[in-house]
Amino acid sequence: QIGTLAIRSLFRNKRRAVVTLIAVAFATLMGIVLRGIQIGTYEANIRQALLLSTGAGQIQDTGYLSVPSLSNSFAYSTHMLSRLSAVDGVKNIAPTLTIAALSSASGTAKPVVLQGVDATKEQRVSLVPDKIVEGTWLAPEPSNTDFAVVIGKEYARRHNTVVGDTIVLIGSDRYGAMSNEFFVVCGIYGLGVKQMEATTMYTHIQSAEWFASVDSACTMLKYTVEDVAEAQTIATALSQQLDSELISRPWTELMPEMQQQIEMDDISGLVMVGVLLLLVVLGVANTVYMSVVERFREFGIMLAIGTRNVILLRLVLTEVGIATCLGIIIGLVPGVAINAWIQDNPIELSSELGDLYAEYGFLPQIHSVVDIESILALCTVILISSVVSAALPLWRVYTLEPLKGIRHT
Repeated sequence: QIGTLAIRSLFRNKRRAVVTLIAVAFATLMGIVLRGIQIGTYEANIRQALLLSTGAGQIQDTGYLSVPSLSNSFAYSTHMLSRLSAVDGVKNIAPTLTIAALSSASGTAKPVVLQGVDATKEQRVSLVPDKIVEGTWLAPEPSNTDFAVVIGKEYARRHNTVVGDTIVLIGSDRYGAMSNEFFVVCGIYGLGVKQMEATTMYTHIQSAEWFASVDSACTMLKYTVEDVAEAQTIATALSQQLDSELISRPWTELMPEMQQQIEMDDISGLVMVGVLLLLVVLGVANTVYMSVVERFREFGIMLAIGTRNVILLRLVLTEVGIATCLGIIIGLVPGVAINAWIQDNPIELSSELGDLYAEYGFLPQIHSVVDIESILALCTVILISSVVSAALPLWRVYTLEPLKGIRHT
């Protein structure tokens, strides 16, 4: 009976009821879509960044993060890689030997970063091998005659370098002695990240070891994981398998600026959700207050014939719940549908904006995700906010006296 009375009372003033439903539905729709886009875009860009540079985490010498030099390289073995790959949650693992050098091409010398990698394993932990625009990726095994190198598209453009050209790299080995070697360009990669394309090169880890005068050594072991959200837990598990001079660091430690940027952007998203909640609170409070005031005489008569204040309180509370739930459902369906569509069909950004995103290593796309946890949290917060916003009219109903209600005009 209370439910029936609540529905009749809610739609007694159809225009006001429709306005309330629209306010709740709009807040629900926008909240779901905005949070879905935020979370989906975060996840896509995190995956992109991890495959471009750090991996989900890295195993390093304890001093490498503060002093990234060859002096903090360490020995590794096939047995070590197999043992670490067996840790729960680890997907792939690959060694990298990073060397700072100067490149000489077209008569100019520029600082570059030479990455010595396992040509086969690198394909499982990085996007670069799949982004070759000219030539080929590194062969599975190094040549006995030439040192092969893969350069970035931007480096090739700036120095008029093509596949087959020779580049001279000059640097220092692990012991501080000068080292130089000729490298033949076998491929050119293109990622859209100009800074990386201009400075980062890839060669076989055996060639890099020769250049740096080290044997079976690397500066890091990059790894990917099944679930990026578990990167910290997996890093801790890996550290327990390592010697005291080595440590496993998750991507949040390797790229703290990206983590901070995501947290700041997340706060702005929550502020927007807060504005939408304010819209709900104002809409519901206005509707409930006006509805209660208009029915004071009716409530006074009901109290006079024996109806308790608690019953009237339940009636008004039911009206609030029905209005809010209907609005949530109306906004929920298209909100989930929009997120699902964007999830399957990412929106490409315009050329100028897309180039700006790509230059800083972000995907030039808008992604989304149907995140059940955030949707349930949003709907719960909207429902609670609606009930809280009706506190004043509910209190007036609870304290209403029969005679005052009947005399109300």
